[in-house]
Amino acid sequence: MKRGKEERDKIVNPHSKVDEICPGRRLLSLENGINEKRVGLDSILTILCDKCSINMLVPTGTVHAGMGCTALNKLLACLNIPTISSTLFKRYEREIGPVLEERARESCKQAAEEERQLVIDNIINLIAHNAAFDTGHLIRAIIQNSMVETFKNVVGFTDTLSILKKIYLKRRGPGLFKLSKLAEDLLQQNGDFHEALYDVQVLQQLSSKFIGSKKLINSRKSYVECLANEAKSQKLIR
Repeated sequence: MKRGKEERDKIVNPHSKVDEICPGRRLLSLENGINEKRVGLDSILTILCDKCSINMLVPTGTVHAGMGCTALNKLLACLNIPTISSTLFKRYEREIGPVLEERARESCKQAAEEERQLVIDNIINLIAHNAAFDTGHLIRAIIQNSMVETFKNVVGFTDTLSILKKIYLKRRGPGLFKLSKLAEDLLQQNGDFHEALYDVQVLQQLSSKFIGSKKLINSRKSYVECLANEAKSQKLIR
């Protein structure tokens, strides 16, 4: 403890639980003593914790409450609580500022990723193996039956054939990218590939296990682009 004019030794119990006084459960140093009240041989010590500070919590609280130093002091004055100077407030604000900014960046990044995943999970993207063939037939049917508005929630079409060819560059040879051959090699499945439902189930497994939703979305050809290409081709035919 810091000694005043009367420098005297103290009898200290080394097993005293001075750490329980500190909310942060930290050991308190007698070097940080700021006051002493003596009762015989007993001393009541006031020790300042160098780790815990309510002044450090003030800027954090004002950020959460959406107020500044002036508004805080008005509140404290109404409650008959001593106020804090703007200089002291700014000093602690500068200390916690970088930490709050970093946490804010992390929070925004996480929120953006969650929002992006939510969009991915709820959009309609049609997937086909060799979509270049199937998409053309579907777009023509949509136009001919005046159903363009009906399919407006479809964001696009993804071709798993072109994606898998980029992933498995070493697969070369005739028929290696047929749906049945991919199912046999990658999923160890053999089935009736003339059954439309079975084809869809196999394609769903290949897409989820070897491609992923992110790549499926990023590799799509937009619905609007497909409509524009079909309209252009129809003009050329005419």
